[in-house]
Amino acid sequence: MINDIFDFQDCYSYTLKTINWKETSLIAHIFSKDYGIIDVMAKGAKKPYSLVRPIIFIFQPLSLSWKGKGDIKILTKANSEGINNLSGNSFIVAWYINELIINFLPKQDPHPVIFETYHKTLIKLSLHIEPIWVTLCYFEWIFLREIGYGLDIDYPNDFNNLKKLKIQLNKHIETHLCGKKLKTKKILTDLLKLYNKKQK
Repeated sequence: MINDIFDFQDCYSYTLKTINWKETSLIAHIFSKDYGIIDVMAKGAKKPYSLVRPIIFIFQPLSLSWKGKGDIKILTKANSEGINNLSGNSFIVAWYINELIINFLPKQDPHPVIFETYHKTLIKLSLHIEPIWVTLCYFEWIFLREIGYGLDIDYPNDFNNLKKLKIQLNKHIETHLCGKKLKTKKILTDLLKLYNKKQK
């Protein structure tokens, strides 16, 4: 069990969400390659020269070290491992993906395939390699498959079938959310409708 391990060093991770804690500290939900979602206490993270300050940067690859046996670990070091420049619609999509991960994945349960797909998805969103909704569609397809809710179809290679798949994925995700509300869901739905209008 992960809770039996006391010291974690240089773990490749991303910050999913942060919550302010007192004046200069925060609690962060992180997604690590080897340990899944972990909650860490980042003491003094909001101070300019803190050793753990990089934890505040969401969507950026990080190398993190932490210690502790409880549910909330103590972050001891945070280093940046690169930069993803996300803005506008790409930023909204990335937030939505973070919400999916937080709502569907249990804590301290490694998902290396999802982590690697998440990592590549953020790079695609940063570099605008393809239409945003295509990038999102592929992530959702892999994500649902890896958590046991996958659709019994192959991933399509053409845009028309991709659009049909996106509709199926949306319905599938709504079903398995069991009433949980995602803050970014309505914004994404409106963006997809706008994209479809432009294509007509």
